[in-house]
Amino acid sequence: GERFGVSRTIARHALGQLAAYGMVGLGLRGSVPRDIVVYGLTIGVAYLLAWGVVRWVAPRGDPVFLPIAGMLGGLGLAMIYRLVGADVGDEQAIWLLVGLGAFVLTILVIRDDRVLDGYTYTIGLVGLILLLLPIVPGVGFERNGARLWAHLGPITFQPAEFGKIFIVVFLASFLSAKRELLEAGVGRLGLPRAKDLGPLLLAWGASLAVLFLERDLGASMLFFGVFVVMLWVASGRLGYLLAGGVLFAAGGAIGYLALPHVQNRVAYWLHALEPATVHDVGYGQLAQSWFALASGGLVG
Repeated sequence: GERFGVSRTIARHALGQLAAYGMVGLGLRGSVPRDIVVYGLTIGVAYLLAWGVVRWVAPRGDPVFLPIAGMLGGLGLAMIYRLVGADVGDEQAIWLLVGLGAFVLTILVIRDDRVLDGYTYTIGLVGLILLLLPIVPGVGFERNGARLWAHLGPITFQPAEFGKIFIVVFLASFLSAKRELLEAGVGRLGLPRAKDLGPLLLAWGASLAVLFLERDLGASMLFFGVFVVMLWVASGRLGYLLAGGVLFAAGGAIGYLALPHVQNRVAYWLHALEPATVHDVGYGQLAQSWFALASGGLVG
């Protein structure tokens, strides 16, 4: 019953994506896109095949993740088609299918995730290389004040998006192996001992390196935030969360003081209702999003 329930959920999400794509065509051109059948069959069949592989290879896996990913991916495609047109939308649809293929290949090749424990530091090194790839001369380049992008031949991408996956796998394996050491604490809140703060300070230093080398506050704080949360989950010590929160706030303050484009984004938030000007189009964006949400409602 559970299997058929998940398959019905995926089918409903595929129909929802099809409806969203059709509404985009009606809103932009007053007609349903001519390729709507091909679009729906391609996306729907791809997700159903992925679901079939999951049920065959990992029947005890969480049945919720794939339908949620399908729903978010489909809504994202509809928004891209609406905002930037079919050329970019078609490219993103292809990347979505590539992502599904990579997902299926991963669960076919890695039947037991515990085998990754033998490659803990190699995985961490790969993640670190991907995270810092945008600073390599001739490979990375700056866009909108942050150096996040890299190009390898005809492919342009954000290496950090892939690096995050490797970093999380590395942290999961490393923290699992060091669980007993991390569980040691002092005080009522389980505050970590000074000698146990090394991994936390090392991760904070790495996040600051990402901040100053790539000028990207978001990736820096996300990297450190993920580390702190996983450290807390692995140790069960609230002290790691409190210490990490203080360092997280300090890193955010440093990023604000050091990077002008971060100051601009804070200014957009502080002056959300001010209209955009010719010289600074950032103002008013937050208010526009509020009005869009208010007009469309929860599901609009």
